[in-house]
Amino acid sequence: MPKTIKTFLSFLRLKKKELLLATVSTILGLVFVIFITEIYFHKTYWHSKGTQFDSELGWKNIPNAVTFQVGKKQTTNSHGFRSPEVNSEKKHILMLGDSVVWGYGVGDNENVSHFLGKLNDNFQVLNLGVPGYGIGQYYLRLRKHISALNPRLIIVTIYSGNDVSNTARGEAYGKSKPVFVLNKNSLILLNKRVSRFSCDNLVSRYWILHKVFGNYRKEICKQIGYKQYFDVREVIIGLLKKFETLAKNHSSKILFVIAPSRDDLTQKVLSAEKESKFKSNYYKDRFANVIKYFEINPSKVENFNIYNVLDAMGEYRLKSSNHRFFQKIFQSNSFLFLDLLEAFPKKTLSPAKAYSYYLDPDHFSSLGNKLFAQKIQEVIQANKLLSSSK
Repeated sequence: MPKTIKTFLSFLRLKKKELLLATVSTILGLVFVIFITEIYFHKTYWHSKGTQFDSELGWKNIPNAVTFQVGKKQTTNSHGFRSPEVNSEKKHILMLGDSVVWGYGVGDNENVSHFLGKLNDNFQVLNLGVPGYGIGQYYLRLRKHISALNPRLIIVTIYSGNDVSNTARGEAYGKSKPVFVLNKNSLILLNKRVSRFSCDNLVSRYWILHKVFGNYRKEICKQIGYKQYFDVREVIIGLLKKFETLAKNHSSKILFVIAPSRDDLTQKVLSAEKESKFKSNYYKDRFANVIKYFEINPSKVENFNIYNVLDAMGEYRLKSSNHRFFQKIFQSNSFLFLDLLEAFPKKTLSPAKAYSYYLDPDHFSSLGNKLFAQKIQEVIQANKLLSSSK
C-alpha cells in the first residue's frame, strides 16, 4: 500500500471522533436551518386565509374564525358557514360555491348571501361557499351538512372561470382533494380520504420541497382525474343530477347559477360599443401583444382598424370559453338555471359599468353581489321557488 494512503488512513483513525462530531454537527445544523426556514415561510392556513385541512373535502373553512381579505372582515359560524349561527326555527336557503359565493374581498354584509337574505326575511340564507372548491366538493359539502339543516331552496353557483379545472382533477392549487370520475356510466369518488402528507400537499406546503420540486410536482406526484379538462363534461352532468336528487330527498327545490368572469361579461357588452377611452385601455391590457405586433408590423389592408380585429378576437374567446362550455351543458339538459352572463342588462350596461361589478378578474364587488342577488330573486319569484314554503 502506498505510503500516502497509509498516512491518510492513520489520520482518519486518529481524527475519527472529531470527524464524526463534525458530520453530526453539520447534519444537525442543516436540520435546524430547514426547521427555522419552514417556520418562517409556513402558512397557518391551508388553501387560503381562513381555511384548514380536511380529510373528506381537501380543505374547509375554519369554524368561528375572523379573517381579513383586502382589508375586509370575513366571519364564519360554528359550522364554518359565512353566516350567523344557524337558526333552526327558520327554513333555509343554502348557497353552495367557491370564493365567488363565499365573497372574496368583500365584507360580511357585502356578499351575495347577505343581499339575498335582505330580500327574503322569512328565511335564513346560509353561505356554504368555500374558496377554491370545484363542483364535486360543493356536492360533498352539501351532503355532509344538509341533514342538520332545513333547506327549502338550494342554490349552486358554478363559476365558469375555473370550475372545469377544479372539478376535473384530484388536486387544485397544489392541494390534494377528492375527485369524481365516470366508470361505466357511474360516478366513482376517488381520494375519499385525503392524506395531509400526500405528495401534492408536501410539495406545495413545505417551502424547501416547493422550491426544489415545485416545477416538477405534476411529474413527481401521481395525478388522478382527467388530464383534458373538458373530458369532465359527463361527470359534471352526473353531479348536477346528484344535486337534484339530494335536494328532492330533503324536500327542497334547487337552482343552478352560472357566474361569468369579468372578461366574459365585459367582452359581452364591449363589442357593441364604439371606440372609447375605456375600450382602448381595456384592449391595451387584454391584448397587449397583439397591439404591439401591429405597431411593429402595420397592416397593409386599406382602412384597417385594430379595434375590429380585437373585437373579433374577444368574441371568439367568448364563444370558445369555459362559460360557453357550461351554457351548452345546461341548455341541453332540463336543469333550472340562471345564466348571469345573459341576465345582466346588456342594453343599458356599459363596459365600464360591467367592469365595476368585479373586484378582480374573478370576484364580484359589493355592487356586483347586490345585482347577483337581485337576479337570483327574480328567478325565485318567476318560478315560485319559495311560494309553497310556510
